[in-house]
Amino acid sequence: MIPPMHTLLPAGRSEPGRLAAAALAVVLALAAAPASAAEPARKVRTASRIFEELLLGSERVVPEPLLRQTRCLAVFPGVTEAALGLGASHGRGVAACRGEGGEWSPPAFLTISGGSLGLQIGFRRVDLLLFFVSPKGARSLAEPKISLGGSVSIAAGPVDRTAAVSADPLYDRDVYLYSRARGLFAGASLEGSRIGAARRANEAYYGERLWPEQILFDGRVAAPPPEARALMDRLRELPPLAGPGPADG
Repeated sequence: MIPPMHTLLPAGRSEPGRLAAAALAVVLALAAAPASAAEPARKVRTASRIFEELLLGSERVVPEPLLRQTRCLAVFPGVTEAALGLGASHGRGVAACRGEGGEWSPPAFLTISGGSLGLQIGFRRVDLLLFFVSPKGARSLAEPKISLGGSVSIAAGPVDRTAAVSADPLYDRDVYLYSRARGLFAGASLEGSRIGAARRANEAYYGERLWPEQILFDGRVAAPPPEARALMDRLRELPPLAGPGPADG
């Protein structure tokens, strides 16, 4: 639970400085806090619900051509952002990738932290969806850390579900990002943020030490837990991949 802003303000600073320090302190505390034992399963269930609401419902805004290019999908529910002009963010989520035959992997647990999602004062929580469309972008999930806008290129996703490929002729970025805050689903920017493996969550959920590469690409999870299978079933409802699998290229 995030404490009220006034309880976090250090004495002896101007109000803007105190607010900025409080914002940073909250995000750093959230990043350092260990995940509870029940959080991994809850995170998978929440990711599955967000996916169903935003990609399979009547209000979907993601164009089908982008879905057909998506090799991996990451969902970060409830990412916390704290800002005063500039800000910081942190959250935990899951990613899944599809192979050459179109089958989806079990989810691997990830963290995201770094840059602000926008300019504001105070705190908010947003849901993030990242669509990894290039082979390079997909395989970056096997790395210990991913720098968005650095090692992989990122852009705000188009928000017209009827848009043709001409909205972005080549879909030539590695990753496309969407965010939802206060019920609004839209394109966003996350330059400078980093994604990394949530090792403890992966171990707690699967009962052994596994890296994202082993879960997403190597088929090390033979019997996914029930909520993981439910998420994989939802992902199978996406349009088929228009191109080679994520291990190619």
